[in-house]
Amino acid sequence: MFETKEQLAQGVASIFRILDHWRLSETELRGILGYPFGTQLSDWRAGELGGITLDVIKRLGTIASIFKKLQSTPEAGTTWLHQPIPLFGNRTPLARMASGDLADLIAVDDYLKLRSGVDTSNPI
Repeated sequence: MFETKEQLAQGVASIFRILDHWRLSETELRGILGYPFGTQLSDWRAGELGGITLDVIKRLGTIASIFKKLQSTPEAGTTWLHQPIPLFGNRTPLARMASGDLADLIAVDDYLKLRSGVDTSNPI
């Protein structure tokens, strides 16, 4: 996904812009990124990328994929992220993504793949 440290830094900065656009709470942000320890979150925001693991890199890619799929929805998916989805046990996609489990983040991405071409403003 990232071949150089510069590409990783640019990717991380882009992901933080996406996460900021989604107007997440601190808890949601930490959950989506796998509950980084101590100051890692603020360090990553500042471009200090020590402690970025393969798990985090997978999360970054999944976040980018979700964002890309939501580009055609109102507010680039911000509204959709807060709508309960029956398939998720009436939890919101954001609640699922913020569980801290990479599999839940991937499940939201997979759900959107299945919904490709379908209006995501009307949850199933």
